[in-house]
Amino acid sequence: MATIITAREAIYDHFLTNYVALPSARIDADNEDFTPPTEQSWARLSVRHLGSVQESLGGVGFRKFDRFGSCFVQIFIPLNDGVSEADTLAQAVITLLEGTSLSGNTIRFTNSQIRELGVENGWYVLVVETFFSYTETK
Repeated sequence: MATIITAREAIYDHFLTNYVALPSARIDADNEDFTPPTEQSWARLSVRHLGSVQESLGGVGFRKFDRFGSCFVQIFIPLNDGVSEADTLAQAVITLLEGTSLSGNTIRFTNSQIRELGVENGWYVLVVETFFSYTETK
């Protein structure tokens, strides 16, 4: 059974263990101490819960709730380096997450979206958002 805590932990663990397109030292996680590198690409990983739907009725311990969320990976590329590296890093995110199940099919990733944000605070920024769901029984 997944909860907000176990789902977030499983997603972070999966990403930080298996995303090899960047060294883990250049990946920031939500609310963690991190100093962005200078002149090198880096990424920020965030998990956001979006809502839920009650799927079944019953007594305590038998009610099922489908929870929905998305995993954001912001990719930061040094200015004036083109977009090829950003595209390569984004494709690696999609390959790792899209269509993947974690924790024995408990957490299910579906489709991804890429948004090119352009220049922000001295970086070229691209965001990959991959949607997921899981079922919590309570």
